[in-house]
Amino acid sequence: MKITREQLQSIVKEVMQEESDYQDYFKAMLSKHGVKSPAEFKSDEERKDFFNKVEAGWDGVNERIKEIRTEQAKRVEALKLKEAEEAERLQKEAEEKAQQLKELNDKIDNAIETLEALRPAVQEEVPPMQQSEVPFQEYKKKK
Repeated sequence: MKITREQLQSIVKEVMQEESDYQDYFKAMLSKHGVKSPAEFKSDEERKDFFNKVEAGWDGVNERIKEIRTEQAKRVEALKLKEAEEAERLQKEAEEKAQQLKELNDKIDNAIETLEALRPAVQEEVPPMQQSEVPFQEYKKKK
């Protein structure tokens, strides 16, 4: 079985995270017992009892941490799925609106073509008026 670089990175990341969690848990247990180091226990029996408690407690804590991470991963996946579905829905809406806009533009183009077809083929050009053609009364008003 070959392990890809990504899988190896994931495994190393997981191990490092677990080690960090264990160190935090171990420090919390030391604090709970009122010491800063296992060397501060007065007898080997106390130290052995402490490590037994740490080991027994860590199994439960570690399992709970894994459960929490699994739940978080599931939530993240659910959110990604929901976002993907929303993006797909928005894409469909955009495509539908684009289709509606195209249909409207086609109708407008057809209406313009119909109006162009109804327009007379030859239009008479009206020549511009010469000054001599301006009515006499209007000519007086302009001066």
